[in-house]
Amino acid sequence: MDPKDTKKKAKKAKKKKIGKVNPILYAGVYAYATHKYVRKFHLTMDKDIVRDIKGPAIVLASHTCDADHFLSGLTLYPI
Repeated sequence: MDPKDTKKKAKKAKKKKIGKVNPILYAGVYAYATHKYVRKFHLTMDKDIVRDIKGPAIVLASHTCDADHFLSGLTLYPI
C-alpha cells in the first residue's frame, strides 16, 4: 500500500470526527422543544430524580408515542 493513500485515509478519518456541541445552540433547542412538548403533551418533569445520577447511563423507553426520544432528552437534560 502506498504511504500517500494511508495519509489520505487518515485525513478523511479526522474530518469525520464530531466536535463538541455549541452550548448556546443546545440551550436554544432545549428551550424551544420544552415549550413545544410541555404544551402538546402536558409534560411535567421532576428533575430531582435524575439530578444525582452520574453518567453514563442506559435509558429504556416504552415507546408510548413517536416523540419518546425527544421527551427522554428533555427530561434528562442536566439543569
